Amino acid sequence: MSPVAEQIDPAFQTNPAYTVSRIHRDTRFSKDKTPYRDHVWIGYKYPKTHTGESFVVFAEFERERYGYGMGMYYQNNVLMNQFRARMTAKSGTFLSVVNEKRFRDLFQVFGDSYKRPRYESENDALVPWLNLKQLSFVHYSTDLSRTMRPEIADEIREGFLIMKPVYRFLMGLD
Repeated sequence: MSPVAEQIDPAFQTNPAYTVSRIHRDTRFSKDKTPYRDHVWIGYKYPKTHTGESFVVFAEFERERYGYGMGMYYQNNVLMNQFRARMTAKSGTFLSVVNEKRFRDLFQVFGDSYKRPRYESENDALVPWLNLKQLSFVHYSTDLSRTMRPEIADEIREGFLIMKPVYRFLMGLD
């Protein structure tokens, strides 16, 4: 996954010690022997940033589903304001990359909107995007049999490449 992540953003931290989650913790001296987490993930973000302050490219595996995509784990006003500025400055480009058929067919948009719209635009199609508090694009599947085959890596790499133009636009890399 790391070579594809570096194609998306060469500044990503790709060292597995920082990108792969731990599911277990040292329980030798603990009464609580449960796992640290109930799912695992791979997440690519900038070095020395916390997950909550980043726009992360990720793949995750849970008991009932797996998924991959990009997004924010928490509301980040600074990052969203940067995204809004890019969306407004180049609305045609933004709308074309998020409405590209392969991207739109694969990824769902997640993010809470403000109850009352705060942002307006001359382009009505842009208004729902501007009024999001946070933003994520994720593909989820409940077909867990796919996770037991090596082809899952190819599927995730292809998904990463499909979302590359959207990530690069939002982050101001293109």
